[in-house]
This record gives sequence, C-alpha cells and structure tokens, in this order.
Amino acid sequence: MVRKPRWVMSSVSSELIRSCITPSNDVTEKCIHDRLAPYYFDAEEFNANIQHNPLAKDEKPYLPYIGNGVFGLSLHYDSLLYIRNGRGLSLPVFWHPIIPVISKSTPREAVVLHYLTGVAHKFQCFTSGQYVSYQYYAHRKLPSVLVQSIKITNPTDETISMDLGQMRLSKWPTAVSHVVNIQHDVGEHEYQVITGSIEVPSSDGVIAVSLVSRKTPKTIELKTTHNRGHADKGINLVWSASE
Repeated sequence: MVRKPRWVMSSVSSELIRSCITPSNDVTEKCIHDRLAPYYFDAEEFNANIQHNPLAKDEKPYLPYIGNGVFGLSLHYDSLLYIRNGRGLSLPVFWHPIIPVISKSTPREAVVLHYLTGVAHKFQCFTSGQYVSYQYYAHRKLPSVLVQSIKITNPTDETISMDLGQMRLSKWPTAVSHVVNIQHDVGEHEYQVITGSIEVPSSDGVIAVSLVSRKTPKTIELKTTHNRGHADKGINLVWSASE
C-alpha cells in the first residue's frame, strides 16, 4: 500500500521565509537572523523595536536609549550619562560608560529595544564566525544602578583574542578618579571610583556626583571547547551612581 503524502499548511512569518532563502555563505546575515529570531514576534506586536546597522527597509532611525527616571543614556560608544535636571534627564555627566568589543573587521550589527522589560540588546556578528551579545538596562528597584553585560561566543576551532574599549572621562575638570580593591565572590576585584561636581545651567547650583564601576580587562582570550563545539565568555558590569 502506497501512502499519499500529506501536506500541512501553517502561517510562516516573512522573516522566517527570508531566512530560508538567505545564502548559506553569508555567515553574518544568518548569524544576525538567529540572534534576532526570539524578538520578531514582540516586534510584530509593537512590544519591541529592531534596528539593523545600516537600517533595513522600513526601519525607523530611532535612538536606542535606556533610562529609569534617575539617569539615562543612548547605546552609542560616545554616549554621555545624563541625570535629572528639573523634570528631565538633561544634565550631562561627562563620563562614557558603554564598553564595545573592538575588532579590525566591521561586524554586522542589530539592536533590539524591548519595551516591556526595559532591556536593550545589541548583537555583532563577524565573518570569522564569532559573535558578541550585549545587554543593557537601568535597574528599576536600584535606580542608581546600570547593568551592562557582554558575552562573546566563539564557535570556531581557533583561539581568539578580542579587545575591549574602556569607560572614560571627557571634559570633566573637577572629576577625580582612583582605584579600590573590594573582596567579594571568589576573590578581590578592582573598582574605579570617580567623584566630581556638575554645574547646573542657568543657576548657581552644583550637583556632586559619585560613580563606582568594576574595572574591565583590555583584552579577552577565548579558547574553544572542542567537546561542546563552541566557547563563551561573559562579562557582567554593574556601576552605581549617587548624587
């Protein structure tokens, strides 16, 4: 007895269809699609915004931004930290907290801003196969805390080394910086403490600002784990600000 084939019809998103026709040799495009796949439904429901770099068709050039009413910043590497002045987050603190992974090759990038969770995600995919996942959010219960997470994945058989940019100061003459060692988890860790004052425009007021952040390595070496097929290395960065 020969069975007739049965056909099952279902609705398939346009993004999934597009992924099926993506050339297999375009490693970075497939990589970005795989990273964004969990967010396509939320984007269709207007609960998230997806933005490629450069912008894909029909995408709007919205500024990826996180904040919690106490501080805010965009996700660009050169972004300053902004704190409250009156009713808005308009007073700049000349400190740049965003840390990028630096590479000689230009990655394919995309950013997801999830409105329901308040978490921003950024993904970078490289032609060599490695990819980087970033996560940023302004804490709600601890409103002076910014969390920045960086995860580097190496699916290749080669050990790689990637450089990290650093948090930095600019045009803040009153800022004083020093390093302290704090014992926690399984050892002692270095933290950078920055203190300074910010003048309030159109007034004689001055706001004292203190920032504490964990120091990050300048280079990360990632060895592959052959029995698993890939290797991950993550950095969780938490900084706190007080006025």
